[in-house]
Amino acid sequence: MSSDSALPGNFCSQCGKSPAGNHVCFGGTGESVVMCDDCLARQSSSIADFFKVAKNAECDFCGGSPCTGGPEFLTPSAEGNVANRWLCGSCAPEYYTFLQTKMADLVEVSNYEKQLEEMKRIAGEAEVHMKQFVRRRDN
Repeated sequence: MSSDSALPGNFCSQCGKSPAGNHVCFGGTGESVVMCDDCLARQSSSIADFFKVAKNAECDFCGGSPCTGGPEFLTPSAEGNVANRWLCGSCAPEYYTFLQTKMADLVEVSNYEKQLEEMKRIAGEAEVHMKQFVRRRDN
């Protein structure tokens, strides 16, 4: 996800006329498009709303400019709402590597409810780990 000024050398893949300032990736499919602000605004309201939020987002852990973001399904609120997780280029690899390492053993847990409990526990550990990571990195 990127929503900076026009992406160098890219024109909107929708209209083909305006410089593209928004790079939209489609959830792990390997597919993406670049769009100008006008074409993005004409997309579904959920995509347009997401980019409105993304343009003002900061990394959840260090406040830097995010290079990735999207729904964080590991820690829904009590109401069941899913918040977005925003990560900068420094925090993203650390966060995802931590989760991948900790969750590798979840395939051994056969009970669905226990898996969910473990995922929530690991998500909490990831929050603590990332705060420590940022403190170490920035000192």
